[in-house]
Amino acid sequence: MEIKIRSETENSTLSRKEIECYITSTGSTPSIKEVTTEVSKKMSMNPDLVVVVKLEQPFGTRRQIAYIHYYEDEKKMRRYEPKYLLDRKAKRAAAEKQEVKASEVQ
Repeated sequence: MEIKIRSETENSTLSRKEIECYITSTGSTPSIKEVTTEVSKKMSMNPDLVVVVKLEQPFGTRRQIAYIHYYEDEKKMRRYEPKYLLDRKAKRAAAEKQEVKASEVQ
């Protein structure tokens, strides 16, 4: 997966960075979890404070456009992001914890 940052804007009013990037993948379309992990690694961010707002893929291409918000702290993230995005993020985190527990048992 290759990530190219198209724009990065500091929104001081909402205490966040708004990032738009292009993601090129050779295999299947990456999941939001994979995008969050890779972008946070590339930009040295805490993945718990990264919210993928939108992930678009124009028809017939291998390139996705990701719109990402990165917050300074969790309190501000909970205040400004829509509840449904935070719920999705929480479900992914819970599923990830269950996978880790299942792998430890085996």
